[in-house]
Amino acid sequence: MMRNLNSINIVIIAFAINLYLIIVFCPAQFDPGIFLMDTGTMSVLNMILILTVWILCLLHFINNPGQRLHWFCLLYIVQIYLLREADFHQDIFEEHVTKPSFYIMAQIPLWQKIIGGSVMLGFIAASAYIFLSNARRFLLALVTREPSAISLVLWFVILFLSQVYDKTIAYENPNWKLSAIEEMMEVTAALYAVSAISLFSFKQWSNRNNKIPTV
Repeated sequence: MMRNLNSINIVIIAFAINLYLIIVFCPAQFDPGIFLMDTGTMSVLNMILILTVWILCLLHFINNPGQRLHWFCLLYIVQIYLLREADFHQDIFEEHVTKPSFYIMAQIPLWQKIIGGSVMLGFIAASAYIFLSNARRFLLALVTREPSAISLVLWFVILFLSQVYDKTIAYENPNWKLSAIEEMMEVTAALYAVSAISLFSFKQWSNRNNKIPTV
């Protein structure tokens, strides 16, 4: 049954492609500006999807006392992901905290460097813990083609490509149709993130209900 759920991964990419075609080729019905601006529909949808992932991680944190460190790290990672997509850093920091120049520029206040550095160190530590504690299990899930693992890979690949695309093709060619591709990639990545945590949660729920009580 779980393998049959892999069709969800196909449905997500099909949905994203069709939505992009509608926005680009039906501008009379769908104003591209409303969809693609920084405060537009796509950005809001992206943040709602990431917030959904955060809420599901919080539920796991609450309901799994023995794995709270694991889920706390995931909560932290998703929180940074959410704030990054909301451009929260632009209201606090004068430069992006992921850039090495942020920590060596003289005009950046010391308090910003301390806070930014602490946030990034926490993100790196949480990511390293999640990777090291789940690498073997994750590789096994990929080999057995578990839908949640495939969704997670697709999330990472599409999100990474969206950032590369934004810094290269979309940056050099300020055409709204090209910008729409980057926005769609980010939303698609967020959809796969929701898919990954939802499918994982469904598997956990199924395993608990299928356990035979011991006498």
